[in-house]
Amino acid sequence: MIIPISDDYPTKLKPIFTFLIIAINIIIHLWVRIITANLENFINKWGFTPTSLNLLPFLIPVFTIFTSMFLHGNFIHLLFNMWFLWIFGDNIEDAFGHLGFIIFYFLCHVGAIFGHILFYPNSSQPIIGASGAISGVMAAYLLLYWKSPIKVLLYFTTTKIPALIFIILWFIYQIIYGMGSLANPGLLGNVGWFAHIGGFLTGIILTIILPKNPKRYIKRYI
Repeated sequence: MIIPISDDYPTKLKPIFTFLIIAINIIIHLWVRIITANLENFINKWGFTPTSLNLLPFLIPVFTIFTSMFLHGNFIHLLFNMWFLWIFGDNIEDAFGHLGFIIFYFLCHVGAIFGHILFYPNSSQPIIGASGAISGVMAAYLLLYWKSPIKVLLYFTTTKIPALIFIILWFIYQIIYGMGSLANPGLLGNVGWFAHIGGFLTGIILTIILPKNPKRYIKRYI
């Protein structure tokens, strides 16, 4: 298992919205567990299900697209998502600016939702988590800082590898397990592999077309 620990690319802007997103996710996670007697019912209500699109033009499915991104199934799910956002999000906020980053982050989540719908249009199982949006953040990091060294935990030791290698390996992992989940849906757990892929591909497209601060991105790595 390869787990990222830190990156070496400095930032100029304070990543205000990266910190804010992390804080909101943690607060909501704790609040839900304090106030909720039946977590499954809560997730069914506020998570996004592809079949809820049948309710359009009512706003319930649109609303749950965004409520779902702040819900996590357990603490490990939350921890991994927020850790990846902590490592990669500050650089992307630095490149896009505060407002641009928020727009980018939410659009990546929408792309992730539609990636999931594409393969599971008739699913009534709710999808939750920030993984799709964070996948988009990783895609932006791949394009903008592909040579940046990422310090990783590799089993029982630490080493540094270029962001290009780490993120490409991560994406290949998503594709392999996504394809495996189609062949054996009961064997690979309740992971939204195609949401990750959809968020990542959306991040690639948005990183190409959205304006960025030319003084803050690809400064040393073009």
